[in-house]
Amino acid sequence: MKLRYLFLVLSLLLSGGAPAWAAESGPVINGYHVGSTTVSKSYDYYTRLLDENLRPAKTRKSRTVPIGYRIDLDYVFVWRISVLAGEPVVKAWVAFKPTGITTDNPELWAWMQQRKSDLLKKAHLTEFYMKVRYYTHIPNQRATDSGEAMLLDAGYGLNPYFGHTSAELVKDVDLFNKYASFNAPISPDWNKLFIGVDSKPRAIQLFKDYVAFYKHASMNCFDAEISKITLDTDGINNLIFKYLQGVEKELVAKQRKRSPDSDKTGKAPGDEQKKQRARQQAADLDAALAETETGVDAGEDLLRDGTASGPESFEDMLDETEKIKLTVHDIPRTTRANVITVSGRVENVSSIDTSAVVFRINGLEQPVYLQQDGSFSNKVVLFNGANRIDIDYTSAAKEEHRSFVVNSTTPPVKARFTLVWDSTGSDMDLHVYGPGGDHCSYNNKTTRNMRLDVDNTTRYGPENISVKLSRHPGTYKAVVKHYGGHGGNVTLYVYLDNRLVATEHHYLSRKRSWRAYTLHID
Repeated sequence: MKLRYLFLVLSLLLSGGAPAWAAESGPVINGYHVGSTTVSKSYDYYTRLLDENLRPAKTRKSRTVPIGYRIDLDYVFVWRISVLAGEPVVKAWVAFKPTGITTDNPELWAWMQQRKSDLLKKAHLTEFYMKVRYYTHIPNQRATDSGEAMLLDAGYGLNPYFGHTSAELVKDVDLFNKYASFNAPISPDWNKLFIGVDSKPRAIQLFKDYVAFYKHASMNCFDAEISKITLDTDGINNLIFKYLQGVEKELVAKQRKRSPDSDKTGKAPGDEQKKQRARQQAADLDAALAETETGVDAGEDLLRDGTASGPESFEDMLDETEKIKLTVHDIPRTTRANVITVSGRVENVSSIDTSAVVFRINGLEQPVYLQQDGSFSNKVVLFNGANRIDIDYTSAAKEEHRSFVVNSTTPPVKARFTLVWDSTGSDMDLHVYGPGGDHCSYNNKTTRNMRLDVDNTTRYGPENISVKLSRHPGTYKAVVKHYGGHGGNVTLYVYLDNRLVATEHHYLSRKRSWRAYTLHID
């Protein structure tokens, strides 16, 4: 008995990555379900210049604007039932394709349709569960609603099947396998596979009868429903943010260009002059806003109610941007360390973009997470010698820059692998495999030839592995593994003798690995 279950476990492990509909010995049942669904997503935009409808605000009050949107998906879900060691084994796969994106916000709708292709490419499937019942398709099986439907985990999707239809994937197994997820086999109880059958021998016989009746033919299951689907849309949210930042930037620029600087007579204007000036400012502001590309017709009044939006309050909002200040806490000019922490704060900012601050270490970009209170703190990896650190803050209203040079007396290294990524709440792990079975990672930080200098488990990185100067020559292979959270775009910088030799980019999905680079050291 124990040997049978051991064989079953080994079979599951070995068959986990097999392509869909692959040939197997023994009786099998193939099933598929073709469908479409809509996934609702939301994104919070922090602003002072726009109101809840993403139109020019009348007051300078800071606000959070929830932006809801929907993504339409087509999918092909495939499963296969077989018997190993007398027990049922079910494998499941999914291929998906985003087909549309919509929103109820009129200021965004037209822009979304214009950029639909770019937006849909940023949607990544991270979870897909299907609940399936089989009893309606089993010969001589009594129809009953009792029992429990099986929950099949198809994991995460790979590349969407843009340019193909669902019908094409159903007809062409090789085409389906090109886009299918890595399957997730499960071993259910017989009474879950055949609902209403408590006898295991009876269930096995039903399975054999079913296969003999259908002779391995694929069939549609009409009693299947999506139990859970999750999309990673950080890339879409980033495009929405950049678009709205552009809208705000145009508002600022056009208002400054069109607003009168002062009364040309140099005298204090009378009441009538004040009223006339206020009317002129309001008219100029309306004209400027009407020219702004916000996804509505240029002739449509963005203020809607026809009243003056309070040019003084809008001017106050513009004045606030002049107070934005990037402050960097003390950075050592000389250090013996090869890793330091750089922290600071963006002050007097009301609309926080969490990715608005970027470090450039010796010219190479490193993302930094900006907290909602404007603070930031991140590790920086240094070379032996002089290191230039540039810190940039960029928003629709203002850009700030600070630059420092830090001299590190840390011992030199032969090579270095530095990993950064762009998604929050995700943990990417850097592994380097060296000669002689040497393997450096988060759970083996110091080896004969390498060391892990910094391990980041929350967002953006960096992670860094150095090859010691007294190295063992040979081949060093860098592999990036997704450990937790969302997927994201990862970048690997590879240095040899303090010289950049490679910059590699890749989108890494959940629970996937990426063979990033192979470095040969003589």
